[in-house]
Amino acid sequence: MDTTNVFLKDWHRRFAGQRFGFFEQFGLENGTTSYEALVTAAELRPYQTVVDLGCGEGPLLRYVRRCDVRYIGVDFSAASLTAARQHFGTTDAEFVEADAGQMPLPDASCDVVLSHMALHIMQPVEPVLCEIARVLKPNGTLHVLLPAAWRIPSSGEARRFHDVMHLFQQFKDVSTPTRVGTGTFATEPSIVDTIMRGFAGKATVSFTYADLVMHRPPTEALTPFLWAYAFDLIHDAHQPEAAKTFLTKLITLKEGDGLVRLRRPMAIVSVRKA
Repeated sequence: MDTTNVFLKDWHRRFAGQRFGFFEQFGLENGTTSYEALVTAAELRPYQTVVDLGCGEGPLLRYVRRCDVRYIGVDFSAASLTAARQHFGTTDAEFVEADAGQMPLPDASCDVVLSHMALHIMQPVEPVLCEIARVLKPNGTLHVLLPAAWRIPSSGEARRFHDVMHLFQQFKDVSTPTRVGTGTFATEPSIVDTIMRGFAGKATVSFTYADLVMHRPPTEALTPFLWAYAFDLIHDAHQPEAAKTFLTKLITLKEGDGLVRLRRPMAIVSVRKA
């Protein structure tokens, strides 16, 4: 296991059971959640076999189960899968502890693979894509939600999100042993290139863009940002200073109605196996 996976597994261990609805705190402009958008893009049909890759605690299952499909959640974190099983109780869902690059699933056994904010932090990503291509049936599809490149001209809200997102870099004792995520997903051409290598050049790739937005008072906006970063790894003596710095920044972004408006460009990448 490389250092990125060690970091991510420890992160899941620390937060298992506490982050189930994290991305539901950020809506899309049309009022839906990013989970709903991903499931809508997949156009699921009854009786399909659907794999949720990097499922974590299973929040996507709440949306997938409406479509009467067979759900298989795959994650390498035992702690997160335990939380998922506890949350959903006895259901028809299956949760499998496995590395994304070595799924214990037969060849051509799945109709759809979904991945919500997970594929871009898997390193190396090419073996994972090869494995996805292996388990998908001919004409099967992969649908991935991941951060999009900052579009030019980037909106003021997006720029503010970027500024806030980098505040914790000044607190040097945050224990991130290696860069999390892959630079190959920085732009649309690089996404296509990476996916085509993983699918041996036999796939079609399309994009749908949407922005995650958060319109909240500063004190309410603070909480999800603290969760998004390894705030608990900041030395106890420095946590008050870090939280104050973060809140001060958010207060400066407050508009006349008292709300902070932040936006993060996202993309849903849809891939059809040849």
